[in-house]
Amino acid sequence: MKREPIHKTLAMFVVTKNPSDYPGMYVVRRHVVCMGRHSGQVMAEKAPRLMAPIGADGLARVHAYLTNRDLVRLARDPYDDPVIIEVWL
Repeated sequence: MKREPIHKTLAMFVVTKNPSDYPGMYVVRRHVVCMGRHSGQVMAEKAPRLMAPIGADGLARVHAYLTNRDLVRLARDPYDDPVIIEVWL
């Protein structure tokens, strides 16, 4: 009996500060990591899920958006692009 390949995905939300396409903003974009046949392939959405101005309560708005989805915050890795401030799984 031939087994069907297993296709699983892991969604993560990447929070950036002041990216070149949205200067002066915090931006949340969803990235999906594929496992299985296309293992390791990452697909990033071009359209942001949320944008908030840098300053006042912008980052608080981003955190409220993500914590309402029961996600967990990971601190940025020192090797991340400098605009990445955190990732949520």
